Amino acid sequence: MNLKLRFPFYAALIGGGIGAAYATMAQVLSVSQGPCGIIGVICIRPDCMLQFLVSVVIAIVCTFVITLVFAKTIGRKQLATL
Repeated sequence: MNLKLRFPFYAALIGGGIGAAYATMAQVLSVSQGPCGIIGVICIRPDCMLQFLVSVVIAIVCTFVITLVFAKTIGRKQLATL
């Protein structure tokens, strides 16, 4: 992966992991294998829909916050060396 600033990618990995961990702890189940992420809502069982949407929101918010933290710490150091 050739990215100028790698921390948004790393933040997305961490945020997705946190959202997936919540979905696992909440025992979110799907009807069949299918797409993941926001469009994965079409495969989630109706009784697990609310918990799935909560896990998506957690993943998005965590990714945003972690990106801001990385930008303030790592990003400042990377831009100073360029």
